[in-house]
Amino acid sequence: MIYFLRTYDLETIRLKFITIYILNVSDALLTHLLIRTGYFIEVNFLLKEIVGNINRLFIMKIFFPALLIAWLYFRVQQTTEKILKQSNIAVNFVLVLYIFINILHIIGLIFFVVRYLLSLE
Repeated sequence: MIYFLRTYDLETIRLKFITIYILNVSDALLTHLLIRTGYFIEVNFLLKEIVGNINRLFIMKIFFPALLIAWLYFRVQQTTEKILKQSNIAVNFVLVLYIFINILHIIGLIFFVVRYLLSLE
C-alpha cells in the first residue's frame, strides 16, 4: 500500500482515480441506504437535501465526479513530472479520505444489521 501511495506514474494515478471513483460510488450508495434506515443522518451540509433523492444523488455523486475525474486525468497526462508528483499528494489525500468515509459507512451498516438482528429476538 505504501508503494502504491508513493508511486505517481500515469498508470498508478489512473488506478488511484478509478479507486477514488469506486469509493465515491460506494459512499453515495451506502449513504443513501443508511439514511433510509432512519437511524442515520447526512452530516455533509452540501448533500443533505440531495441524499434522499436517488436521481439527484446519481447526478451529483456519480455522474459529475466521473466527468471531473476524466477531466483531471486528461490534464494530468499533459503535465510535468514535478506537477505529477505534487498532484499525487492531493490524489492520495482524497483516496485516504474516501477509504475512511467508507470504513465509517461499513461500521454504520454493521451497527444497523446487529441492531436489526437483535430486535428479531
